[in-house]
Amino acid sequence: MVQAQAASKNWTELLPTGLFFGDSIMDTGNNNQLNSFTRANFVPYGRDFIGKKATGRFSNGKVISDMLVSYVRLKDYVPPYVGTNLTAHDLLTGVSFASAGTGFDTNTSTTLKVISMEKQLEMFKVYKKELAEVVGERRASSVISKAAYVICAGVNDVVLYFQLRSAEKLNPTKYSEQLIEMTMQYVKDLYKLGGRLFAIVGLPPVGCLPYQRTAAGGKNRVCVTRRNEFAFTYNTKLKAEINQLKETNELPGSKIVLIDIYPILMELVEHPKKYGFKESSKGCCGTGLVEVGVLCNRFSQTCANASEYVFWDSFHPTQRAYEIIVDDVIEEALAALTS
Repeated sequence: MVQAQAASKNWTELLPTGLFFGDSIMDTGNNNQLNSFTRANFVPYGRDFIGKKATGRFSNGKVISDMLVSYVRLKDYVPPYVGTNLTAHDLLTGVSFASAGTGFDTNTSTTLKVISMEKQLEMFKVYKKELAEVVGERRASSVISKAAYVICAGVNDVVLYFQLRSAEKLNPTKYSEQLIEMTMQYVKDLYKLGGRLFAIVGLPPVGCLPYQRTAAGGKNRVCVTRRNEFAFTYNTKLKAEINQLKETNELPGSKIVLIDIYPILMELVEHPKKYGFKESSKGCCGTGLVEVGVLCNRFSQTCANASEYVFWDSFHPTQRAYEIIVDDVIEEALAALTS
C-alpha cells in the first residue's frame, strides 16, 4: 500500500535532496579511508548489493539512507561524501556524511577513531561551497533549504556507555538528557547552516542487538532490559523535546519529525516468522554472536539466505529487515516533512 502511495506523488519535487548524518545506519562508505576497525569495505559485506560489491555499508545490501532516496525516486543509492568523485547530480540529489561508529558524544568517535558529528558538520559546510560552485549561490541556497536532513546517531553512545561501565559514574537519566541535548543542538546547528526539514531517527531496542545479547544477556542471550529501557525512554523524551521546540517556534520555518524505529524492530525480533524471518537473535555473518566490522570477514561462514535473518552481523539488520523498517515508518515521516 505504501509503495502504491509513493508512486502517486512526485516526491522529487517535494524533497529533491537527501543529506544524511550520523552512524552506520546512514554511512555508505565514508569510513573506507580511515585507519579504524569500524569499516565494512570487504567481503562478505555487500554480497547482495549492486554488483555484489562491498562498499563500506554495514549490511549485506543497502542501508536505510539508500532506501529513503530510492523510495522518493531521487536515485538508487546514496554516495558517500568522502573518497567519491561526486558529480553535479550527486551534489544536487544528496550525499551521506555519516560515519559508522560515531555518536553525538565526542568520546564515542574518539574511542572508535571515526568521523565525529562535529566533523560531519564541517564536511557539510564544504559541500555547500562545492554546490554553490556548480549551480550558483541562489540555486544552492534553494537546494539547502528544501533538502531533507536525516540524522541518525546515539546507538554507539549507548553501547559504550554501558560497555565501559560509565553507568556506574553517571546515571542513565542524566546521560540520556545529555544525549538529547546534543541531538537537539545538532538540529539547531544545521538550521543555522540553512537546513529546514529534519528527520531524527530514534534509538532501536539496543539490548536486542545480537552482540548486546551475547555480552550482557546471560547464558540464554536474552534481550538486555536495562539497555532497551534506556532507548525507549530516550525516544519518549526526545519526542517531547521536538514537540516543545515546535511550540516555542524557536526555529521558524522548520519541520522536525522523529522516526521511531524501536517498535518495528522490536516486532521483528519478537515475531520474526510473522515477517518471513527464521532467525532474530543472531546475525547471518559467522556465529552471529559477536562478529561485526573486521570480525565479519572472508573467513566467516555466512548463512545461505540473509533475507531469513533480521540481523546481518551482530549489530546491523539485513537489507530485508531495513526494507520492512522503512516501509513501516516512511509514510508518517514524509507526511510530516511535506505537509
